[in-house]
Amino acid sequence: MSGDIAAPVPATLEEGSSGRSDRLPLLAIVTDAETESVLREALVEAVPAGIVVRRGDIRLAIATMQKMPTPRTLIVDVSGDERALVLLGDLSQVVEPDVRVLVVGDQANVNFYRQVTRGLGALEYLYKPLTCDMVARHFLPLITRQAHAPEGMHGGRVLTITGARGGVGATTIAAHLAWNFGVSARRHTLLLDPDLHMGSAALLLDAKTSPGLRTALEAPQRIDELFVERAAQPVSGRLHVLAGEERLTEQPVYAPGAARQLVEALRRAYNFIVVDVPFAPMELNRDLLDLAHQRVLVTHPTLPGVRDTLPCWRCPTGRCSRAAPSWCSIGWA
Repeated sequence: MSGDIAAPVPATLEEGSSGRSDRLPLLAIVTDAETESVLREALVEAVPAGIVVRRGDIRLAIATMQKMPTPRTLIVDVSGDERALVLLGDLSQVVEPDVRVLVVGDQANVNFYRQVTRGLGALEYLYKPLTCDMVARHFLPLITRQAHAPEGMHGGRVLTITGARGGVGATTIAAHLAWNFGVSARRHTLLLDPDLHMGSAALLLDAKTSPGLRTALEAPQRIDELFVERAAQPVSGRLHVLAGEERLTEQPVYAPGAARQLVEALRRAYNFIVVDVPFAPMELNRDLLDLAHQRVLVTHPTLPGVRDTLPCWRCPTGRCSRAAPSWCSIGWA
């Protein structure tokens, strides 16, 4: 492994960042000295001494990203690996979703390029041998953010956990699932508890609550990456909790569409968002269920439990689809 080159972060890379000081502006992990030399020469003037270069392959990149904060821009070399696409998919599971990934390889193949950029979400792919002109023309605008990332960024997945009846253990399952993702599997994970009055998800993980969740739901125009970073409370290096603890005498006003803006911001920062959706017919809860990629219903193995679960199980949007709304015990109809 070659020596690292590190220095103060240039201003061009600070713009639009989340404000975190623990993220490198640029990390390159490449397999050979020639590629390393070209990257240094092409980028050193535009990113003065703000580059960290390490010698290694895609497997080293995965192992490195499991142990350190994700850089804002990551250059990774997939040369000589027959499982490059599979390993790039594995890499996407251990980096924060807002990272800008640039790929270097040895395959001059259009189909490979499309799979890397369109299928896996990398911003650009260049094949060897690299030249300074290639790097300056295709990589540099993306590194300095003079070129915008394409729409439709691959964000984190949203999973909702809902109890068909109260007291079935949905919050416990949500907390354990988030712990498994964030601590055991080391994926960037957030546990969201939208119950501002009676929520207990933060308590189960011994995490702090904050007024940030209420602010997000009442004033979604204030939601951005920095807001999410400050509102989410850390449990471990890759597990955070976003929860509130409001007085029962206060009733926050939910702004329509706030859930969507909040979830979109969270998906840019976390690989998994586990949501403990309360057992209550509220607009916020319905919106969260609509935004979920996967919905988990929890119930007791009893006749009342089955009765309350069946309407929700048949409804693909979280709302009761039966003709008689009285069948739905949660009141989605």
